[in-house]
Amino acid sequence: MTVLCPVCSSLLLDGLVDWHKKCPDCHYECSIWSPSINDSDAHAMVDETGRSIGLTTLRKANFRIIIEQIKALNIPKSVPILDVGCAHGWFLELADKEFETLGIEPDLNIYQQTKAKGLQVRNGFFPDVLDGGEQFSLVIFNDVLEHIPDVLFTIKAVHKHLVNDGVMVVNIPVSTGFFYNTAAKLCKFGISNPFDRLWQVGFPSPHIHYFRADNLVSLVESNGFKLLNKHTLPSLSSDGMKERIAYGHKPNPIVTWVMVLILRLFMPLLVVLPADIEVFYFKKVNATDKE
Repeated sequence: MTVLCPVCSSLLLDGLVDWHKKCPDCHYECSIWSPSINDSDAHAMVDETGRSIGLTTLRKANFRIIIEQIKALNIPKSVPILDVGCAHGWFLELADKEFETLGIEPDLNIYQQTKAKGLQVRNGFFPDVLDGGEQFSLVIFNDVLEHIPDVLFTIKAVHKHLVNDGVMVVNIPVSTGFFYNTAAKLCKFGISNPFDRLWQVGFPSPHIHYFRADNLVSLVESNGFKLLNKHTLPSLSSDGMKERIAYGHKPNPIVTWVMVLILRLFMPLLVVLPADIEVFYFKKVNATDKE
């Protein structure tokens, strides 16, 4: 089946493994996987409690950085901000102190846990759970856009639901990062487990896309936005590292501790190595701005 790149419309070529595709021109990458978010069999592959422990410290620290960047944009506080794929509500908990917030979470079990915290959240998919005329000052995707199959439709829907001069924030893993490139090199030598894990193969919501800065900016700007700012974020925290490694596919405990040791040795070097997480801030371009 012919598959075209969503960024530049080039024909995608076979990648490193049979489920992996790559654009020869803009270097966009994708998988053939589809989400199975509320499938009980897929959920059996993931220790959600371990995942929460493994990610809480890192994600909250990164979200505080993002919120400070958002505050500097001076978006109108009279209009709510939307967190698509809000998961456990960590971003909402922090942002709710500064803004009116709404979250969307498709995973029913996680939605119920987040709702129980008293946060404003809806169960379902973006933009299906929104009224046609609902408007937001900002829409953010925290490690979410790469999981959404129809990324082009999603970006256009964001444009529709943003107020004039509204902002779209994309916090996303990138294919230019140190860990991604290391995993890709190992995959070429037949060691595919790290590559599979970065793409979250077998998880309820695997990665569908891997972007890098240039092709992501090109895709978003060609659909009614202008890049305002971008920066990197840490991809590792020593807190919860063991749980983060172990929450999927139940790895051997010895292998887990070896990986923890290796990653902790690498952590001091990460400040000078290519970052695996980047955050992009895009302003909605209005029709009058194009004239």
